[in-house]
Amino acid sequence: MTFDFEERQGDLIDSIQPTDSIVLGITEDMKLLNKELRSRIGQPQLPKRKVGEVAVHQHQKRYIFYLITRPKPYNKPNYNQLESCLIELRKACETYGVTSLALLRDLDEGLQDKYVKQLLFDVFQGWPGKMVILIESVFSSKPDFSHLKKQCQHIRPIPAAEYATRHRRLHQALVDAKSNCLVMEGGATMQYYTNIQWDLSERPFLVVLFVDNTLPTGINMTVITPEFELTKAQKRLAEANLPEDIQPILVSWKEHESPFEGLRAVLPSETRVLIDPATRLFIYDGLRRLFPTDMAPIGIQQLRMIKSSAELSILRCVNTVTEMAIRAVRPHVKVGMSEYDIQQLMTSALKKAGLTNTWVLALVDEHAALPHGDSSETKVKKDSVVLIDTGGELYGYQSDTTRTFFLGKKDFNQTIEDAWYLVKQAQESVLDHTIAGNTTAAQVDLAARHVIQKGGYGTYFTHRLGHGIGLEMHEEPYMNKGNTKLVLVPGMTFSVEPGIYVTHEFGIRLEDIVVVSDNGKLELLTKGLADNPWTL
Repeated sequence: MTFDFEERQGDLIDSIQPTDSIVLGITEDMKLLNKELRSRIGQPQLPKRKVGEVAVHQHQKRYIFYLITRPKPYNKPNYNQLESCLIELRKACETYGVTSLALLRDLDEGLQDKYVKQLLFDVFQGWPGKMVILIESVFSSKPDFSHLKKQCQHIRPIPAAEYATRHRRLHQALVDAKSNCLVMEGGATMQYYTNIQWDLSERPFLVVLFVDNTLPTGINMTVITPEFELTKAQKRLAEANLPEDIQPILVSWKEHESPFEGLRAVLPSETRVLIDPATRLFIYDGLRRLFPTDMAPIGIQQLRMIKSSAELSILRCVNTVTEMAIRAVRPHVKVGMSEYDIQQLMTSALKKAGLTNTWVLALVDEHAALPHGDSSETKVKKDSVVLIDTGGELYGYQSDTTRTFFLGKKDFNQTIEDAWYLVKQAQESVLDHTIAGNTTAAQVDLAARHVIQKGGYGTYFTHRLGHGIGLEMHEEPYMNKGNTKLVLVPGMTFSVEPGIYVTHEFGIRLEDIVVVSDNGKLELLTKGLADNPWTL
């Protein structure tokens, strides 16, 4: 790093020089999320840009650079998209002769500060200027969410020995499936078995796990990597900190070669390959030209569905603290705030809790009738209904919690109040009647659906009851009335989120994460269901 760099406390506007240029994160539709910044520097009238681009606006003596890092505020942040923005930012600095930049440490909420800083160092290497990162928010006063900070500090990541246990379980599952090999690309399954995260590209990076009874876990782990990324692959393997019982083999392929040919030398000729369901078609096509290739059966997919005690500890804490964050934000939601303002409050609380890759969907009044609607400038009124659906990550494991609450006093709208309590009753019905080993995913869905149908809102419950959750926010098992073959077993985790959505009028959803406990009952991974629609 050759440019001057400073990190200090301060306000983005008042703590910098009038000629310092400012860097802000913004969405694809060019809407600033921060209400105070909108009032102080104005909302720029600029054409829409694509994610990865930079828009430039001159305000008095300084330039303001808007990094388009996400399509919408609730979309997850992405390091690759941020890097693209930073590359364009450097080009813009050189074009406009800018040699002094100021930005908030929370440039893109949800990304880890140390990785954002490393991207800045990498992209601006050799830049002849000065960069100041300000640690305080632009708010001169803000709600205190400090009580959330310690909630998950005692939680540890998945221990190294657990990856060996996962390989042993996979060995038995492959034998039971009369197969001997599982192939996966970058994603949740790769992370589950290898502790490696790898972004997808047109160049295949594959992990091959195949049966080898001479090894301690019964599984050989071979990594197929582009040759030019061999060093990166070695670094990721070292960072994965796998146990001694797992000794990965690296096989590289050159740009002019087929990435699949290297498998011939690695796998026995009688290999029957199974692929992770998320595998892309061209990977499947390349594999099937060499070996019989099929989708991994439910027995192998179920290995990820059944969570270990270490996974449950993380999931319990990340979902509990997310629900606590909603409770902490609730008193600060005031008349006149926009959906965007609520998002910002919620993001601040999740960040204080130590979560990464955070996301927030905030919907007010009739907007809440769209289950996955878009937040907007819609304002909170004195009798508003507010829906917050939000989550984040802890050690890669996801949270997903929804609360709907009222600003109006009791009896402000009896129809909406009754609908709220009907949705809660549907949640309670699921918790009261689900027994593992004797209940299918379809029956779980129907337990809630029948309650809402009986209450007269059956046609307004328009989605499945829930989804599995773990390394992915939406994963197997899915709670829908067509999933009649999947039977619940202890260790499965999923959401229970019934809803009522009356178009152009109101929407109600309550969502909590549960685990099937050893006694067969469902156990909440939050502190408890919402008590009422005012204080939660």
